[in-house]
Amino acid sequence: MRTKWKTAYLSTSAALNAISKAQVVQLLWTSDVLHPRPYTLGPDGPWQAVTLGIGETPTGSMGPGRFGTDLWPTDGHDTYIVANTTDGENALEDSPSATELQFYSGPPPEWFVYNTSTAQSWDAYGYVESILLQPLVSRPITLNRTILVMNNSVFTGADGRAFPNRVGVLGLGPNSRNNPDHDPSILEDLKTSKNITSISFGMHMGSAQHNQTGSLVLGGYEKNRALGHTGIFKVDDSGLGGVFLVDVLLGTQVGRSPYNQSAIGSIYQGIGNNSYAADLVKSLGGRPGSALALPSPSVPYIYLPPGTCETASQYLPVTWNESLELYVWNQSDPRYSTIVKSSAYMALVFADSNAQNLTIKVPFQLLNLTLLPPLVDNARPYFPCKPLYSPSGTWPLGRAFLQAAFYGANHDTQTLFMAQAPGPNMQQRVLKTINENDTSISTNSVDWFEESWSGYWTVHDDPSEMGPTPIPTPPPVPQSGISAGAKAGIAVGSILGGLGISGAVFLLWRRARNKRTITNENQAGDLIDLSSGSLQDGPKAIQELDASRIALDKSDPLPHEMMAPNVVHEAPDEPSYHELPGQG
Repeated sequence: MRTKWKTAYLSTSAALNAISKAQVVQLLWTSDVLHPRPYTLGPDGPWQAVTLGIGETPTGSMGPGRFGTDLWPTDGHDTYIVANTTDGENALEDSPSATELQFYSGPPPEWFVYNTSTAQSWDAYGYVESILLQPLVSRPITLNRTILVMNNSVFTGADGRAFPNRVGVLGLGPNSRNNPDHDPSILEDLKTSKNITSISFGMHMGSAQHNQTGSLVLGGYEKNRALGHTGIFKVDDSGLGGVFLVDVLLGTQVGRSPYNQSAIGSIYQGIGNNSYAADLVKSLGGRPGSALALPSPSVPYIYLPPGTCETASQYLPVTWNESLELYVWNQSDPRYSTIVKSSAYMALVFADSNAQNLTIKVPFQLLNLTLLPPLVDNARPYFPCKPLYSPSGTWPLGRAFLQAAFYGANHDTQTLFMAQAPGPNMQQRVLKTINENDTSISTNSVDWFEESWSGYWTVHDDPSEMGPTPIPTPPPVPQSGISAGAKAGIAVGSILGGLGISGAVFLLWRRARNKRTITNENQAGDLIDLSSGSLQDGPKAIQELDASRIALDKSDPLPHEMMAPNVVHEAPDEPSYHELPGQG
């Protein structure tokens, strides 16, 4: 119940408040030790999400029928929650504090499209409703926010199975200065009420399988979550930032290479013949051949241009599963256990706004994730690298990547930050404030990266432990990516945003859509007609599906596996109804 939880919570917060004097708001995660019932999320993780109270039931308890609402934090503006019944019953319709605004229908938001293999109509009810932020080191904060309640949030896999989605999206930006038609963002509201000093946040998804709780700090960040060089990425007035992916590497941190080769190095295959992606990068000042990346917790996988994941697979004991349209680990191959327990990693290299390279190493211990029922009949480990031919010219880097990366933003200075994140053996928590004029952040030494994985890695020095040497062959390009309908949805789905800066990508796409049709000749049948938003005979794909909860036992790590109430704005007196604009 709400009263019981708040009593226990506030007593804990009072103790934690002495740890830091930073003017920040650090949010609770589903797997946090302070959560009354810690759990992780599946079925392709395990993952963890932030949890908030939204709305009031007639009895006064926060949340639509449970303790809180689980949300993926993003740098997009809109906040989405899921209706609490499969028949579309509205999750907030019984809340006495909710004011209904309007009914939305039309193309789904882009993050939703990436999470399903079928193109489907999408609709939601808009409400102004109270959100209860439950910080770790301060008193609860109440805001009035516009929330979209998705009526039929069902994701469909490549094999046709449909599973309910139980996790929404928490929009943290961009600020309304760059989007005059938007209400103030959550971050702007918190700054106006003097809960934080800047329109900023710092985030690290953490690793649920290693009991490393996620971190989301509004108005600041945890310094111990960011190591070494910080990539600085400037955002233009349209909200578009140049996070340029320039290389992908396979390497080993310590010990012998488990790939049976002294070094592999680059496996990056560029962006192929995606001329729109090339033009987009050129318009933003990126180097030729780089890919525009969009870090986003709202999608599950590491999406890369065709050819790169396929090349990585030649050095790994993985097999492309046509039914799942994912790479699955071959558990019977002796190299499987060797690689996923070693210090081997896949590294993504980015060029920031100062033309300095930033390397983020993602250990294979974080790339050994698990598919669970109902996505599969029996649990299966998989490799979350997903080939994608992107008609929008952008590639999302989802939760799998953000396990190993610190990501943040200061919208007051229109700056994005990225840095290497530590492993489970983190240093002491140090909360830092991001001030209004900050264009950089301080970090801990990158030398701590290796130490943060100590005790989790097995260092191999004996060549006999490596198993047989694989013979790389030219990689076939699987008919992967996203389905025909989903590709069409991405072409128009950015209307509502959800991946942060992707809405600006959509605007650039609209300027160019009458100039050409993008064709991927290497993907048989993938003909994308951007003037109509349709795609013919494209392949299917499986994305994030059911987000069923997995009980979390803190004592037993998972095998495989982020003051006074402030009322900010008022709702309109009368509800209205309209359709979202389609493609113009």
